[in-house]
Amino acid sequence: MTFLRFAFDSVSRFGWTELFKTADPALVLLHTARAVKANDGDRSLCELAEYIVASNEAVKIWRNPEVHLVLHRLLDKGNQLSRQQLVRQLRIQLNLMDLLDDQDSDTTASIVRLGHNHGAVYEVGESGYVPVTSCVYLEPETGIGVYLPYDGLFGDLVGPDCYPNGALLDDYDRLKEYLFTALSLFRRYDHATWLDFQECVSWITLTPDNGDLVRWSFSCRLAYFGGIFINPYRCSVIGMVEGLLHEYYHQRLWAWWAVELIDGLPEDSTMVISPITQREKSARVMLQAYFIYRGLQEFYNWILGQNVPLAGDYEWVRERKDTIHAALPSLRELLLKLVPRDSGAAQILLS
Repeated sequence: MTFLRFAFDSVSRFGWTELFKTADPALVLLHTARAVKANDGDRSLCELAEYIVASNEAVKIWRNPEVHLVLHRLLDKGNQLSRQQLVRQLRIQLNLMDLLDDQDSDTTASIVRLGHNHGAVYEVGESGYVPVTSCVYLEPETGIGVYLPYDGLFGDLVGPDCYPNGALLDDYDRLKEYLFTALSLFRRYDHATWLDFQECVSWITLTPDNGDLVRWSFSCRLAYFGGIFINPYRCSVIGMVEGLLHEYYHQRLWAWWAVELIDGLPEDSTMVISPITQREKSARVMLQAYFIYRGLQEFYNWILGQNVPLAGDYEWVRERKDTIHAALPSLRELLLKLVPRDSGAAQILLS
């Protein structure tokens, strides 16, 4: 049993399968309800909400990160797009409207991603939308969608510090093999977690190289639920498995806490310094980091105890394991100062 499952079983009122079988579909319903309320019961949005409620289970709408993104933008009063543009975007992502039939859904976008079915990418040119087929594919063993590095592909979601320009388009075959090898190692490590990973993560984005040696993976909380990002240029295959596990944990924890807020969680606005990255993060994120690093400790113990070809990675794996092991006590003590001692959060930290 992983530390995540152990911690969950220690404080949750639900069973793991029971909760997430409900929570994953419920997230898109929750976001839809909030978007309708924030937009004063807009009639066209209400009609889409009725469709989502009726169809969510059948077509697995929640597995399209782009739907979550549009719904979050409908909640953002500072969004530059009009309500009408966002409603059209939502119709397109729900596959109720053909992108090619709508030429002004977002007049500021240079690239459009479609997250439904098998996924698609379109570049906006003078003559309209031009399909880009080279940078998107379905991973053959899992059916998870994969975006390969492509200039501007996520410029609407994250900044150039996370997704810079400068994609190496001739590197695609190597990156596909790299990801396939990492996923195979993940499956070999923990089959139960591997199966749940496939339930939770629907899209993996391999980013261009941003030069960051400290953080080579990230996700966008519930605003892009089901989608995770990994920089394959700053990690080995083993480091890529760490990134997959790291972001899977984040996705599961944000989903869990969205439907069952365990008592004693530190305020998201409280900032602390991570003992691993030495970067400022919210205390709530660092509580998740404690889960993650406990889980990664298990992973690296397994790696070092198995007949896994490490080649030149052996010293890196030993060093990474030792770094995480050394940082965990100080992270735990830091977090214990921020949570009530009789809370569920403290119970996890003291376990």
